[in-house]
Amino acid sequence: MDKQLYHFQVVAKHQNITLACDELHISQPALTRSIKKIEEQLGIELFKRLPRGMELTPSGSVFLNRVNRMDMEYQFALKEINALKSGQNISLRIGSDNLWAEVHISSLLDQFYDLNPEAEVRVKAGTVASTVPELLKGELDLVLGKIGYEGEIFQALTCKPLIPVKFVVVARPEHKLHQQASVTLSMLQGYRWIIYQHSDNYVWHINEAFYEQGLRPAKVSLHTAFLDNAVSQMQKDDFLMYIPHQLLSSMSSKGLEQVPLIEPIHSFQSGVYYSEFAAQMPGVRQFLKLLDKKFIG
Repeated sequence: MDKQLYHFQVVAKHQNITLACDELHISQPALTRSIKKIEEQLGIELFKRLPRGMELTPSGSVFLNRVNRMDMEYQFALKEINALKSGQNISLRIGSDNLWAEVHISSLLDQFYDLNPEAEVRVKAGTVASTVPELLKGELDLVLGKIGYEGEIFQALTCKPLIPVKFVVVARPEHKLHQQASVTLSMLQGYRWIIYQHSDNYVWHINEAFYEQGLRPAKVSLHTAFLDNAVSQMQKDDFLMYIPHQLLSSMSSKGLEQVPLIEPIHSFQSGVYYSEFAAQMPGVRQFLKLLDKKFIG
């Protein structure tokens, strides 16, 4: 990628010349000249200088979006060329949250390998917030997870909702809440929670529902991305766990039961994020078709 454009990306990331110089290992005058040259070529100001740091102008934001797309296209081009050099036909790199990893990835990969027995697939676990930046850098080909995030980082991507997700609460069979015909949010107060996912959003969902009812924040004892770890603790004490309803069958097999909460704490759409550039690659194109067939028909 062009050096000056890379300089622009780094300055836009930090919104501070000094920090950008530290990352790029160049002098401030050299970096300032680099940005100035782009501005002269475009005939616009990319940054508004502030007493402390700087911020993108509206034109600068538009330009950054296009530069990020160019960078992504370049990364995918390198990947395709390297695949041709190595004789590798199909490869696929997926970012996946816990729901997709636990419930859907296995069957989708079975179908994918039926089509491409020699394919190389890598699956990286993580939330959308942690995996989408890697998607934008060309380090992942697609991301599976919650749909509905906003911000510039998502503007360069296509997102497709595929499944509705409703969150439920589970506990061990001996839990006192299972003695109730129906459970209100206020009845969840005082119990400790286990959060199965490395995401503060899960706690935020619970606390938002509590705040609306004038209740105290939830007490979280454990955050974990390992299901066996979460279940082991759940079986030992009267914890509560907050999970997507798609995981209920696996929870039942592990001795945990759904608490009869009157209404779900949170719900959203989950699906796939990808770039139009990546969708042109054979492996990504085939996997997207499998997703459409399974969830859209």
